Amino acid sequence: QANAEGYEYAKNTKFADRLRGKLLMIVGSNDGAHLMGSVFRQAQSFIEASKQFDMMILPGQDHGYTGSGARFAEAYVRNYFETHLKP
Repeated sequence: QANAEGYEYAKNTKFADRLRGKLLMIVGSNDGAHLMGSVFRQAQSFIEASKQFDMMILPGQDHGYTGSGARFAEAYVRNYFETHLKP
């Protein structure tokens, strides 16, 4: 509220049409730093821009993944890089 202009300027949703290559968005369902509403708004901006992306939601995880969620996310990201981001 104190910096509405700065917030509007920094919105990632308005840059969705610039996406090139592969993108994986991972978020914990209980993440207080990235609220699900904003995650879904970003996803919707990619859909509206006809940009393909991948999204993983980790149930019960917060911003810092723990336990099996952390192990799963790490393995998933490693596999994603090996599959899609090879030089």
